[in-house]
Amino acid sequence: MVVIIAAIAVAAVLTVGHVKFGWFEKQQEAVAIVEEQTASDGTITEVAKTLEPAKADYVLGVVYIERSGISYELEKGSELKAGDVISTSTKARAGIMCGNDTIYLNENSEVEIASFDENGLSVTLNEGEIFTVTDSETGINGFSLGDGEVKAEDSVLSANVHGDYCEVMSFDGGASLSINDETVKLSKGKAVSFSKEGEAENVGITGSMLNDFNIEYLKKANETRTTCFTDDELDKISADRKAETANAEENASSTAASTATPTATPTAAPTSTASTTQAEDTTTETTDTTQTVEEEISTSEEDTSSNDTSGIDISESGSTSGSTSVDNSVIELPSNNTTGGYDGYVTVTINCSTILNHMEDLTAGKEGYVGNGDILNAQIPMNNGETALEVLKRACETYGIQIEYTADGYVEGINYLYEFDCGYLSGWMFMVNGWYPNYGAGSYTLSAGDVMAWNYTCDCGVDLGATQQ
Repeated sequence: MVVIIAAIAVAAVLTVGHVKFGWFEKQQEAVAIVEEQTASDGTITEVAKTLEPAKADYVLGVVYIERSGISYELEKGSELKAGDVISTSTKARAGIMCGNDTIYLNENSEVEIASFDENGLSVTLNEGEIFTVTDSETGINGFSLGDGEVKAEDSVLSANVHGDYCEVMSFDGGASLSINDETVKLSKGKAVSFSKEGEAENVGITGSMLNDFNIEYLKKANETRTTCFTDDELDKISADRKAETANAEENASSTAASTATPTATPTAAPTSTASTTQAEDTTTETTDTTQTVEEEISTSEEDTSSNDTSGIDISESGSTSGSTSVDNSVIELPSNNTTGGYDGYVTVTINCSTILNHMEDLTAGKEGYVGNGDILNAQIPMNNGETALEVLKRACETYGIQIEYTADGYVEGINYLYEFDCGYLSGWMFMVNGWYPNYGAGSYTLSAGDVMAWNYTCDCGVDLGATQQ
C-alpha cells in the first residue's frame, strides 16, 4: 500500500512538472528574425536578431494559466507558449510582454496564445478586454477577436469582447482590422465596433467611452507615445466622473425618506407605437442578457433569469407598468445580511431630458411622459454579482415605472418612452460611473456604490457625449 501511495505521489509530481515547468517537453524556443534598419542616409540594411518567447511581465491578483488541460496560478516571469490560455479573475490584471511590446489584460478577461513565430506573437481575445502597446516591427504581431483580425504593428489599442459584441479603439498608430473579407484602417482617435451578425461601424472616441482601465494605461502609453488623449484630458475625465458620481449620490440621498419603502399606484398603459424591428417577439419570457450601447446592435446570451435574487415578480411579457410620478426615496436595507438580504446600494437615475430639445419629433400623445426629463433618482439595493439589467428591473418595479424589454433582454422602453419615439436614432443607453459601456447591461456586473444612469438619446449617443458623429 505504501508503495502504491508513493507511486501515485511521484506520478502527480511528474504530471505537474511536465505541465507547469515543461519537464520532458520541448520548450518554446526563441525564433530568428530579420529587422530592417534605415540609416541617416536612407540606406536600408537587414539585421538578424533573436526574438525571445513571450512571458508574464506582471501579475496582479489571481491570474490563471491553462496548459495541456491543467489550470494553475500564473507567476510573474513565466514563459508562455502557443496554446496557453491566460485568464484574470475579478480585480486581477496581467501583462504579457514579447520583445518591447506588451498586452495588458483587464479583470475578468481571457486570451489564448495563438502563435509565436518569426512574425511575432499573436493572441486570441476570447472574452473581456485588453490594451496593447506595440512599438516595434517584431514582438506582438496582432490579435483576433470574434471574426476580426487586428494587425497591431506600431500602435496603441484597446479591444474588448463581450458575447458576440466586439470593439477596437485606436489611440495611436496605423493598425488595421480585417473582417468579413474587408480591411478597415484603425485611424487614431477612432473606434470600430462589430458583431458576428452586423457590419463594422466606425465612430470617433469620446472620453465617455473610456473606462478606468483605458485611462490608466493610456497615461502609461503617453510616457513614450503621443495618443489622442493628453494626461490633462484624462485627468479631467476622471475628475468629472468623480464629481458626477458624488453629485448623483448626494441628490439621491437628499431626496430620500429615512425608512420609507416607495409605493406607486399603477396606471393604464397607453397604446404603444414603438417600432418592433429589433425583435420579432417582444412578449416572450424575460431573459437577463444584453442591452447594447449602439442601438442597432443586440446580442443574445444564456438565460440567467434564475439567478435574479431580487425577489421581484417580473411578468412573462417582459413589461411592467406603474405610475409615472415617483417618490425618490431609498429602499431600506435589511438590518442583517442573511439569505434574502442585500449587499449594498447602487444609485440609479433615469433621464429623458434630451427629448426636450426635440419635442417636435416625439411620437404624438407621449408629451406627458417627458415632464422635466427626470424620471428617477434613487438608491437601489443590490446583491453582489447582479447585472445592470437586473438592478434596472428592480428599480422600475419598486417605483412603479413601466419598462419593456424583449426576450433577449433588449430594453425597448422605459416610462412608455420607446426607441424611435423621438427619431430613428433615438433610444435608451446606460452609463456606469460616467462611462458608457460598449456592451450590454445584461453582461455588465455592478458593484456596491456604483452610479448607473439610463439616458434617452435622440442622436445615437452623440447628444449624450457617448459617441462622436
